[in-house]
Amino acid sequence: MIRGQWSLSQEFKQNEKRQQNRIQQKQKHEFMMKKLSKIDPIKLFYKIENLEKKENKSKTDEHHLNLLKDDWEFIEKNKLHLKKLEKLKKELETKERLKLKQKSKLWGDKSVYFNPELNALGKVPNGYKNLTIPLKERVKYEPDPLIKQLNIKLPTGSPPQFYKLIQNTSKSMKSEEPEQKKIKLSDPS
Repeated sequence: MIRGQWSLSQEFKQNEKRQQNRIQQKQKHEFMMKKLSKIDPIKLFYKIENLEKKENKSKTDEHHLNLLKDDWEFIEKNKLHLKKLEKLKKELETKERLKLKQKSKLWGDKSVYFNPELNALGKVPNGYKNLTIPLKERVKYEPDPLIKQLNIKLPTGSPPQFYKLIQNTSKSMKSEEPEQKKIKLSDPS
């Protein structure tokens, strides 16, 4: 039993709208396929990444980011640019592995945090960034022209050694003054 008023013309109009919606969806899908088949997915990925990293996003940035994410989802869903996407994923995985390796690697005496007695492994202190990138090799500078002009010669032998005075580390029993020790630092030259 049909409730309310039923009309054949209304049913016909609804069927027509459904068909139009299906046709529009197919056309939209075809348009997106053509559009996104021409786009470089790597550039699209980095655009999304840059917009996500941006701190102060405007409404237009948010809208643009959402559109780009929709495009990215469409590419993944319809498996466009499979070779490029696989290559990109491999590159990202290798970069991530290298970052993790750099964070956990102990550089020893090449570390910024190296100290022969206190930190022989060059471990990074908690709460600090890992600055274990190998230090640049020393740059050799040309001697000062004034030194050449005055004909000054460097003394022979080893370069001077620098010492750091460590204070207040232990108290002597005889006096109340702190005991002073000298520790040899690495040669700056």
